[in-house]
Amino acid sequence: MTKLSKIQAMAVIQFHEEGFSTRRIAETFEVSQRQIQKIIKGEAWAGAREAYITHMSRIKQEQETAPITLYRGDNSPFELVDFVDENSNVTKRGVFINAEAIHEGLLAEFTPSQLKSLLTILAHSNHTNTAYPSQQRIAKLTGMNVSTVNKNVQAFDGMQVACKYSGEVLSEDAVERLKRPAKNNPYEMTIYRMAKALVKHIEADFLIDNTVGRGM
Repeated sequence: MTKLSKIQAMAVIQFHEEGFSTRRIAETFEVSQRQIQKIIKGEAWAGAREAYITHMSRIKQEQETAPITLYRGDNSPFELVDFVDENSNVTKRGVFINAEAIHEGLLAEFTPSQLKSLLTILAHSNHTNTAYPSQQRIAKLTGMNVSTVNKNVQAFDGMQVACKYSGEVLSEDAVERLKRPAKNNPYEMTIYRMAKALVKHIEADFLIDNTVGRGM
């Protein structure tokens, strides 16, 4: 049975707080729902919730004191949309690429395999633009081998996205790795943070015949 690390346990708490089901969380981390339930109830990794609260408090403080980014447009090339019900539970999630950004040359910034890796990372990210998938999981979901995923992830380090969009040039690190896996261990979780100029997280009310979005 796979044992989750403390950081992964914190991620479980975060996904649970954001309204994801135990089944969805278990699939993401490739463990049983019972393990996920134990973490949520505090029966395993009892300090995970407190660590998560401390972590989120630090991120909020960093966001409040961070300098204004060079990107001031209303839209980002990529958009991660969470559709929620009347109880604010996430019912559906989508990753979208802005058509205008494509016309301005966004896709030329990435190789096909890099784009597949990036979209998979985006699909795992939360409202802080942080994601936790292992390279093994990215490889499994994209049909690529781990070595290719590893090369793509390494290419993201320091990658500048120079897409003329909304009258400005985006020139920030596309994806930052906050934590790297141990050498020769692609199964270990990596922590990624996507630049706000690259992806915007949006929460939307999911209606039968209409969708009204509200930026976060």
